[in-house]
Amino acid sequence: MGLASRRGMRRTDLTLVDRILIGLELAIGTFAVVGGAILMGDPTGRAIGFSPEMVVHTPFRDFFVPGLILVLAVGGFAFTVASGALLGRSWARLGHLAYGAVLFGWMVVLVFFLGWGSFLQPTFLMLGALIAVLASAQLRGGLNLG
Repeated sequence: MGLASRRGMRRTDLTLVDRILIGLELAIGTFAVVGGAILMGDPTGRAIGFSPEMVVHTPFRDFFVPGLILVLAVGGFAFTVASGALLGRSWARLGHLAYGAVLFGWMVVLVFFLGWGSFLQPTFLMLGALIAVLASAQLRGGLNLG
């Protein structure tokens, strides 16, 4: 008997919205961890096509700390929330909402300091908003797609 079954939740108990949120979080989390690790390994940013001058007008001297934030706050948080949802934790639905807000906020900060420089910025900004909207509607009982 699996851990989820012992706690009274089966994988089939996940709604379509749960599955969409979990899928988005796992995909974005993976992207964040890989990207952040690359930035930490090469703090100049050149490994992923960034210029060291991009951080001149930011609180950072290079890309190491932004990479660490990306790994922990964006990637680690995504995996934590997705795992909680898969395990049927009571806090997971609120976690989806918080994760959407964190992703959206991270992108707002990036755009504030770096400006619009990549198609990834509006993409992840919209994904953060989508996650937050879906999670909010689900918390309010508006999305119960079985």
